[in-house]
Amino acid sequence: MKLAKIQSRLAASLSAIGQVMAKILEEKGEGGERNIKHYIETLNDTERLITGVIHSESISRRELVSFDLNKNWKTTLTESPLDTWLFGEDLEGRLKATKEL
Repeated sequence: MKLAKIQSRLAASLSAIGQVMAKILEEKGEGGERNIKHYIETLNDTERLITGVIHSESISRRELVSFDLNKNWKTTLTESPLDTWLFGEDLEGRLKATKEL
């Protein structure tokens, strides 16, 4: 589960960046007249980079988990959308449908 731990740390980093962005926007709303556009753009770019790493790590984890599965199930798993769960929320339903086919 080394990849999962890396992803957890990256997610915590995203959360921290989001908190900084919220604080900057809050200060701007309170009349802070500094040029914050550059800071927001930099933080946003950083979030995009981290999100890309998380996505890549999710794909790697899926490949590792599905390595020894039969071809039909492997195809079903690797074509599943990434969401809250590594193989999607309705994994059981998709596997049942694959088995029936």
